[in-house]
Amino acid sequence: MKILIDTHIAIWAVLNDLKLPEKAKDMILDGRNEIFYSTASVWEITIKHMLHPDKLRINSE
Repeated sequence: MKILIDTHIAIWAVLNDLKLPEKAKDMILDGRNEIFYSTASVWEITIKHMLHPDKLRINSE
């Protein structure tokens, strides 16, 4: 299945946040699914990080 995730789901998934619904986590981790995200989400995450680097840490490693 092809799945387009929004910005919050992407952030919660990467941070392994408890806000991520279990069903969403299962769908993301299912290797049969193709996960997509918008370039707008990348832009939005960058802005969120710039405004609150203490709350949204991005590790470049």
